[in-house]
Amino acid sequence: ILNIDETPWNEFKRKLKMQVAAGNPSTVFIMDSGFVATMGAAGILVDLNDKVENDINVEEYSSTLFAGLDKKGRLWGVPHGINSVALFYNKTLFDETGISYPAVDWTFEDMFEAAAKLTKKDSKGVTQQYGLTFGGNITVGWLPFVLAAGGAPLDETRTKSMFKDPKTIEGIRKYIQPIEEGFAPDSKWLAANGNYTAAFYMSKAAMLISQASGTGTVNKNAPEGFSYDVQMLPIGWDGNRHIVYVPNQWSIYDKAPQAEKDAAWEWIKYFINEESQMLVADTMLAGFPIKKSALSHIDQKKPLRGSGIDFIKYLTLSTQRFARKC
Repeated sequence: ILNIDETPWNEFKRKLKMQVAAGNPSTVFIMDSGFVATMGAAGILVDLNDKVENDINVEEYSSTLFAGLDKKGRLWGVPHGINSVALFYNKTLFDETGISYPAVDWTFEDMFEAAAKLTKKDSKGVTQQYGLTFGGNITVGWLPFVLAAGGAPLDETRTKSMFKDPKTIEGIRKYIQPIEEGFAPDSKWLAANGNYTAAFYMSKAAMLISQASGTGTVNKNAPEGFSYDVQMLPIGWDGNRHIVYVPNQWSIYDKAPQAEKDAAWEWIKYFINEESQMLVADTMLAGFPIKKSALSHIDQKKPLRGSGIDFIKYLTLSTQRFARKC
């Protein structure tokens, strides 16, 4: 019997912490890579290295299969999708302003310059269209700017904070610069206008820093005729291009009965098999698939990104398919 415990994402981590403390979390669950690493180091999760080595043909997958590795080589989770971050841009607004589309050799300064030109105000000086918008969180918020400035939140050992490092501080300054200079909205404006993704698909912002899964949201909600494309994040001030991605991972609770842990591994294997990975490719709700054949599928056939399937429906559909196979 498969019991699913559904929880909204913004409440899930708090609930999972409480369940772990009480010793009764789900045997298998999905969580972001940072929290997975913390739980693994605390002895809460199964090291999946041996299971992957024995049961998975790693040559069929991209290297992101091992995104859950820690510094000691322990594998605390396996992602079924890689949610990479890129720059979305409204082609119509660029055409109207006469600015060339973001190019592969764009720098962050190029992005800032274009965003300033794409910002429009009415006769009273009230901004009606911003050139750029982004999140207030880590992934699509401050981290891309910090990395682009040559900084980092942690040192290479991941044990020491780097927020006092001058490069990291400069990255935070670059993060707030678009808001201070008026070509990106602040949090109050975003709260009044939906959110940063809504600002983009409603043409209130010409560019958006977003995860790959944002394509589904844009296509589902954008008005008819909305025209946009995506480019890699620009080259940073340090001369390098830093691509941020989120590998939300399936992990197994180490203190569960062995029979449940074995069944949980069968669940994870299903989520990275051909059928499930093609579903990831077609919906893009978890970002890009990790299986190479599904990645090729995206190249060859336009994914069903506007399908309107939310993550719970996707998970339920996958669960039903998994149950039929058991």
